Amino acid sequence: MPVQHKCTPCEEAAKKTQRQEQSNAEVAAPQELTNYVESLGNKGTALPAQTQQFLDPGWDMIFQM
Repeated sequence: MPVQHKCTPCEEAAKKTQRQEQSNAEVAAPQELTNYVESLGNKGTALPAQTQQFLDPGWDMIFQM
C-alpha cells in the first residue's frame, strides 16, 4: 500500500499547529508526576482472550503497511 502524503495546505497547517521547542534543554516531568506514575506499580492486566484474538490480526496489518 503506497504512503499517502498530506496535501500542501494540510502540510502548512500542520507546521503552524505542531509544537516547536524553544531550546535544546532537556525537559523533565515535575517530581509529583514522576511519583504518581511510579506509585501505579505496573498494575496493568492482559486483555481478555476473546478481545486479544479479535485485535491481533489488525496489529499485523498496521505494521505491514
